[in-house]
Amino acid sequence: MNYFRASAKSLRMANMTGRVLVLVLAPFVPWSFQMAAIAFGMYLFYYMFASQIMLHKYYSHKVFEFRFKIVKYLFDFIVLSSLRGSPLGWTYVHRQHHRFADTLEDPHTIYYDEHWNMFQMNDVNNTSEKISPFVVRDLLTSYDKRLNEYYWLYSLIVPIILLAISLQAFYFFWLLPIILFQFITNYSVRLAHLENVFTYTNFKDKDKSVNNPILFPFILGECWHNNHHHNPKELHTGGKHWWEFDPSYYIIKLL
Repeated sequence: MNYFRASAKSLRMANMTGRVLVLVLAPFVPWSFQMAAIAFGMYLFYYMFASQIMLHKYYSHKVFEFRFKIVKYLFDFIVLSSLRGSPLGWTYVHRQHHRFADTLEDPHTIYYDEHWNMFQMNDVNNTSEKISPFVVRDLLTSYDKRLNEYYWLYSLIVPIILLAISLQAFYFFWLLPIILFQFITNYSVRLAHLENVFTYTNFKDKDKSVNNPILFPFILGECWHNNHHHNPKELHTGGKHWWEFDPSYYIIKLL
């Protein structure tokens, strides 16, 4: 079974394969405005449920708990299907980001990485190979470690089912949304620490985090990044002004 364990190499290969497939298959799938809208809607679905609710608020910051385990397992499956790697690895890197925000040790910073660009491989070192157990000691259960080691096997279920339905379903309901997920996450996490004419801050903390309203259509409540860095344990990342809407807050309250 060790042969099937995930690694940094397997995650990079999966991401690269997905990016190549998006280009190779594009001429062979029927394009339309409706299918493009479905792809973007599926991207928002993965971003909301996999990234914002699960990887960010549940795993990394532990700001809520599920009332029913079966719902958590369902959401974990969404995370694994998003091809963002293991929850344990994602959590480790994100907690390091908060600990060392905008310093040389920050895994997300643009200020000390002259060679960064949005087309580079997965910006998150999302494996168990270089993880300090102390940082993620609350996630070292047998269940979490199993997800960390074999997440890519679970991630194959959704694309295989969609591919069995049709190439178009596979492309617009999973492949294209997942690649959008990779690129937008890779880029937006840096823009959330880059001041420009559209950004503002509610809190003057030591890091360079900003609120960036123009990112809302792409990363939803995550665009209120300055609010989040000021209080990472706050369930509602917006709310300081009437326009700071965080849809994930209402979904979590419903859960």
